[in-house]
Amino acid sequence: MIQHRHFTNGADVLAHAREVARSRYAPRRITPTRVDMPAEHAVPDAVVAPVTLPEGVGSGIDMSQAVAPAQDVVRDIIDLKGTLIPKAHAKTIVRLIANRHGLQAADILGRTRTALVVAARHEAISSIYVEFPHWSLEKIAQFFGVHHTSVLHAIRKMGVWRGDAA
Repeated sequence: MIQHRHFTNGADVLAHAREVARSRYAPRRITPTRVDMPAEHAVPDAVVAPVTLPEGVGSGIDMSQAVAPAQDVVRDIIDLKGTLIPKAHAKTIVRLIANRHGLQAADILGRTRTALVVAARHEAISSIYVEFPHWSLEKIAQFFGVHHTSVLHAIRKMGVWRGDAA
């Protein structure tokens, strides 16, 4: 059951509203949770020991040649799962643009609306719009935490056009 608070005057209401806002928006310290367990139930740390292969196993393999095919496999996986890497690449684009403007990436991805930050944000949005043609306006908006019409405004303001959809 919700308990309602009774106020005698407007000053009490205002003081309560400030207190609620202060507690709601105050930075919170997050402490990691630690589970204490008795020693007999504790899991020992992993022991890493060198592995010796039986004779004849793995002989004649040049490991320097194994790195290039592994990198090709990783590239193929990245191509197949194209949604994983572009987000990291998009963050890199935002970071580079932020550095060029003397800002932090959090400033561009945040809610600040000063002229310098908005100009950098528009540049970042238009760069990502061009760099990732498979991202919809909604996906770009979700990445930046804005409405898709804000993305459309930034793209038009920067004069960027992807061209006709294939």
